[in-house]
Amino acid sequence: MSAKLIYKNQEVYVGYCVLVENTARKFGENSRYVCVKMKAVGSSSQSYMFTEHELEKCPLIDLSKECFDPRDGELYPFTFGNLEGYLVTLYTWANNVKRQVKHTCFITQRKLDLAKKRDDKNPEDRTVLGFWSNVKDTVFK
Repeated sequence: MSAKLIYKNQEVYVGYCVLVENTARKFGENSRYVCVKMKAVGSSSQSYMFTEHELEKCPLIDLSKECFDPRDGELYPFTFGNLEGYLVTLYTWANNVKRQVKHTCFITQRKLDLAKKRDDKNPEDRTVLGFWSNVKDTVFK
């Protein structure tokens, strides 16, 4: 069973945030989640499920002055003050422009663990990479 997408014209690629409906909702759970395929450097992609609020609270990192351009959806270890976590480049859906907007954010290890645990609890809402998406992400790195 595949996820029920909120915005039908969204593509599922590594690093793309896809808004999905929680089909088997239990008491206290959100009605929708943001499903993201991400991967650690050199490994295969895994699915993570965040709430919209969790992703909004992730601090954005400006890398325009740095000579580091991270690949989409890859988790790079990073320390931000006293916090340890990962830098990741994501594409989020912007309603005002009706397209994906690219930004780099900092995600703590705790938030990543919560998102993975939520994804494991809701396999029916997990997005699946299509054949061409998988080819794009593996061949055209």
